[in-house]
Amino acid sequence: MTTTGRMLFGDVGPYPILRMRQWYADHADELLMGFDEELDLYTLNGEVHSTKTLFAMFRPVVAGADAALICNPRVEFREDDINCWFIAAAAGDIGQLYKWESLKLPYICWVNRGEMYTMEVDRAKRILTSVLNLSR
Repeated sequence: MTTTGRMLFGDVGPYPILRMRQWYADHADELLMGFDEELDLYTLNGEVHSTKTLFAMFRPVVAGADAALICNPRVEFREDDINCWFIAAAAGDIGQLYKWESLKLPYICWVNRGEMYTMEVDRAKRILTSVLNLSR
């Protein structure tokens, strides 16, 4: 199983969901499943947010769990153990993520170029604010 990052930053036009759908099509040979199947699973077992400026799929997981389990939206974690949001895919103005009440767990994780990153939500927000000049 490949754990490929699906984060797209910057200007992706008016419909980030379409850009993400294209990314999945372009990387189909590297992925566990296609866009529609993953979208369905995140709709059922996580959260999906889609606006003209942001698209994101994420779900509650356990920080430090095996990356293969975290990246598989079919795997559910015990509610008492959940302490982290796994951002499976995001495109557009990711600074909007931090405005959502959903992200009230202490940790956030994501995969970028095959490597899992986990950090405290507040630290991730400070880094993104600095790197991307977010004023949120």
